[in-house]
Amino acid sequence: MYLKKIYLSNFRNYEELLLELNKGINIIYGDNAQGKTNLLESIYVLAMTKSHRSFIDSSLIKQGEKISQIKGIVSKNNIDKTFELDLENKNKIYKIDKEKIKSVSDYVSNINIVIFYPDDLDLIKGAPSIRRRFINLDISQLDSKYLNIISEYNKILKMRNDYLKIMSKNESYDSNYFNILTNYYIDKSILIYKYRSDFINKLNKYVGPIFKDISSLDGFNIKYKNSFNFEKYDDEYIKNIMTE
Repeated sequence: MYLKKIYLSNFRNYEELLLELNKGINIIYGDNAQGKTNLLESIYVLAMTKSHRSFIDSSLIKQGEKISQIKGIVSKNNIDKTFELDLENKNKIYKIDKEKIKSVSDYVSNINIVIFYPDDLDLIKGAPSIRRRFINLDISQLDSKYLNIISEYNKILKMRNDYLKIMSKNESYDSNYFNILTNYYIDKSILIYKYRSDFINKLNKYVGPIFKDISSLDGFNIKYKNSFNFEKYDDEYIKNIMTE
């Protein structure tokens, strides 16, 4: 898979740009503040629908403009596909070969991208939430179902937390409803745990040899440390631990 061509309209400092890329290594160079980082960011946004350095989508639109567009032609197995992302204030429109895609999960899993930039050091030094976000983004590129699970998990978590606030203020609450929310919450948590655990196990097949090649040291691996310390990889066992 590689990006053959990218077109930008009103993205960051670019009014309009059409760039053709080679299948091999492409080196982007130029003076400071000319848009090198913005170009790399546009490729990331095209793949992930979000920026790696800004949580505010409107900041991606060129100052003074209302709409921004990123379009790219991606080649995979000698088949070209056109991906398009239109930004307008709080709205996003995703297209593949000019056809609108309703679900972001159906869009994201089509383009695989890896980015490394200085803030990635926070993966080691920063909060666990940064590592969770990193893993979530990577798994979402590999499996569109995972993004749906994360979305459902967050909705249920919010509903459950909102109901906990109601329970703390009002004695006349429905315990059955709360238990249903809890069970749904646990079911989604188990799926997320298993996806993440599988992902880390797959990573470990590669990181050990790479680390040895760099440092000549054996035994490097990544551990997925959760707050439950599960002893078995079994749904019923995990569910009982989480319920308690």
